[in-house]
Amino acid sequence: DDKAICYIGGLFPTRGIKELVQALEHCDAVLNLAGAFSSVEFEEEVKKLPGWSKVKFYGYVEKNEITNILLKSNIGIVTLHPTQSYKESLPIKMFEYMSAGLPVIASNFEMWKPLVLDNKCGVMVDPLNVTELAKQIDSLLKNKEKAIDMGKAGYSAAHRLYSWETQETRLIEFYNSLA
Repeated sequence: DDKAICYIGGLFPTRGIKELVQALEHCDAVLNLAGAFSSVEFEEEVKKLPGWSKVKFYGYVEKNEITNILLKSNIGIVTLHPTQSYKESLPIKMFEYMSAGLPVIASNFEMWKPLVLDNKCGVMVDPLNVTELAKQIDSLLKNKEKAIDMGKAGYSAAHRLYSWETQETRLIEFYNSLA
């Protein structure tokens, strides 16, 4: 499906899942969703939203299935809420999307700007603004060439700058500085 976006990870209220499903009501996309809901109550709340009809829900999946979902998707979504811990972290999920060659739609956190904007691998949105999220999803799905370029740039950055091989030396130097 060339209108497929994905989110893979824990399905908690602060991970932006509800807003993402709400955004589906306002854009032409299908969501490949994988992960476990944080509670039965939250799962029921999200599944009652009209946008849920555009969700392909996989539940919790193993690593090999994650690869298949990424291959079926055109955009990776990482629109975490602006909590202190999220604003100060770099989510592994963003690097997984980049490694898979997917453009990302990410929360507009200051710490994430160099990663997303400097590497030209995606766009940033207010994670609580459903309308803005829907517009960016539509925009990237319609502008395939731009999305492909962003995906390639993310892939290149992930493998050139953020792979274990490139970080290994820095980590060893850091450990040695503690000795």
